[in-house]
Amino acid sequence: MHLDCTTAQGPTVHERGFKCSECKAMKDSFEKQSCFVCNDEREETKTESKNRCIYNLCARQYHITCLCMFPQYKAVIPKIIICPLHVCHTCAHYSMAKASHARAKLVRCIKCPSAYHPDLRCIPAGSEMVTTKQLICPKHSLDQIAPHVNWCYLCSKGGDLVCCETCPNTVHQGCLPHKIHGGRYFCKECVSGRFPLHNEIVMAKLGNYRWWPALILPPSKRRPICIDSYCDCRPDDADPCGPTSLCINRITMIECIPSTCPAKDRCLNQRFAKRHYQSLEVRDFEEKGHGLVASESITYGKFIIEYVGEVIDRNELNRRVKENRQNTNYFLRIDHLMTIDAGQKGNVSRFINHSCNPNCKMQKWNVGYAPAIGLFATKDIKAGEELTVNYNSKYFASMKQECRCGSSKCSGYIK
Repeated sequence: MHLDCTTAQGPTVHERGFKCSECKAMKDSFEKQSCFVCNDEREETKTESKNRCIYNLCARQYHITCLCMFPQYKAVIPKIIICPLHVCHTCAHYSMAKASHARAKLVRCIKCPSAYHPDLRCIPAGSEMVTTKQLICPKHSLDQIAPHVNWCYLCSKGGDLVCCETCPNTVHQGCLPHKIHGGRYFCKECVSGRFPLHNEIVMAKLGNYRWWPALILPPSKRRPICIDSYCDCRPDDADPCGPTSLCINRITMIECIPSTCPAKDRCLNQRFAKRHYQSLEVRDFEEKGHGLVASESITYGKFIIEYVGEVIDRNELNRRVKENRQNTNYFLRIDHLMTIDAGQKGNVSRFINHSCNPNCKMQKWNVGYAPAIGLFATKDIKAGEELTVNYNSKYFASMKQECRCGSSKCSGYIK
């Protein structure tokens, strides 16, 4: 702007500093913005000035006293910080270098400035996933605080103990390197945001039984996915929800739910739930070992069988691969977090062999509220013909090994 264009007293504007109307409005909005933690509802912080986060246009404001439970923040200059929402709290417990403020993908709590990497190794057990980028951390999702132990977790002795406000930990005042101020105590893990993770061993108490070591298992069932399974098919259609229909659920690989499908009992898109499997048998194929054979003719596109087994997470997958490097052909990936292991538990689908020119393929469908992997025919299959898939697809997690499929298109190796 020209100085003469700003006000009638143009020459004097430069001497006392000039701010345009947009910047003044932005400053006023920042001053009116409440603290992200307490929402300016605490009496003791109403006179305290707030600090603004400048990371990646975050602009959230905080009282420093409200960040006592979030030491992951970084002070830049007076009243300017990088808030805890831009660093993984689990990684920060071990090393701030690993949890640097780089532009990494984080899952953030919608109720407090807690953030974690989208990985079971970082997200605390008991977190409630809202979306792929939002969660409710255990600080808010716990229905009640667990009973406290009757021994000091630092020296393992009883006596006069101080209890943590948010977890079962207790400690002697003398075992702490500092005095407790304000009459409330929070242990180091709770302050740093390091909550128990899946596949960790913790001390647990059930009812009136004694405290006992327990393993935190990953959720046995996936969080319900909000998928609208309602289609436009009708019971009097010639092929309700069938292969020749225009059922939107079938086209998008979603199974219809009986309670919402208009076709009711005539719905033909419930093959996983009703186990409409084809007749199969297992045979021995000498060099290849056992294989899966069709007992009857199967037409192109037909659903054959669901691939089932133990559902394990990525950490357990890595452990099992290290223990059994020679036989990893039973691992089938659902997504980047969960894998099906049919090595010890499963159905006859586990015997299907690899081929560089397969006659079947794996497809992931949404059945009810969980993903499922099904085997489908990619060509017409005669009775007595072996069923094969390509282990090089995105679903299989097998190790590189020699291929013995015998196909004219054989590449010589699997993976």
